[in-house]
Amino acid sequence: MRWTPQTLALHDSDRMVSVIQEIADDTRSVGDGVMGFSYPGAWPSRVTGLGMREPVTRQMMEDVLAFYRGRQSTIKLYASPYSHPSLWEQLRLHRFSIDDWDSVLFWDLRDPLIESEPGATYEFANIDQHSQDTMKYELAQANLIGFSDALSEPTIGLALKVIDHPSTEFIGLWQDDACIATAGLEYYNQSATLITGSVLAEYRRRGIQSAMIVERLKIARDRGASYALIASSPGAATERNALRLGARLVYHQPVFVLTDASEEDL
Repeated sequence: MRWTPQTLALHDSDRMVSVIQEIADDTRSVGDGVMGFSYPGAWPSRVTGLGMREPVTRQMMEDVLAFYRGRQSTIKLYASPYSHPSLWEQLRLHRFSIDDWDSVLFWDLRDPLIESEPGATYEFANIDQHSQDTMKYELAQANLIGFSDALSEPTIGLALKVIDHPSTEFIGLWQDDACIATAGLEYYNQSATLITGSVLAEYRRRGIQSAMIVERLKIARDRGASYALIASSPGAATERNALRLGARLVYHQPVFVLTDASEEDL
């Protein structure tokens, strides 16, 4: 089967619905999507999948506002270029605005991979739910620092929850007994999604991120995945590296927000 942008978008939406249902501390279905919440600003604190298979009604949007009221001042909703047109209308009526965009890139793992880029080679450690707790904790810390996220009990707890999930595996790079780079894979049906690639600031521009992309593509292919996806901010290093390594840009998806939601919005 050769995937199209629309089938990829639907498949990835289903994946994210499953992820939020399993990772977020509190979830509730809304239409064909899901609302999740862990803590304010956490990546699972989002609406995803809404309007991918069925129209979106005013009641669904009211349910979204009610779910987040009193929890966080900004509601984040991930849409797709293939969302039902009724989603755009409901977002307009409820005064959501576009806050960001994601580029979604694709590799068909049945095609030859670009094995590596010139430069240094790296030996990565493989980390999953069965690894030593110390290594998982060091991986979680390095991942958060690489993304400039605060180290706190909620952020560390969420990172460890992802590392311990049975559908994920990670690679890490240690230097002088310290973890300096991390990256993950998440498996869903025939796909592998490259997640949480992070390199500490002082070790960037050495080809580590590109090496981690290549390593994960090889792992995903060896695990039997048919294709791999990665999301990036448009024009960011992740997108540039993925394109150099053979990825194809398949679509951009908008991220909507509603700030300072209140009962008046209903």
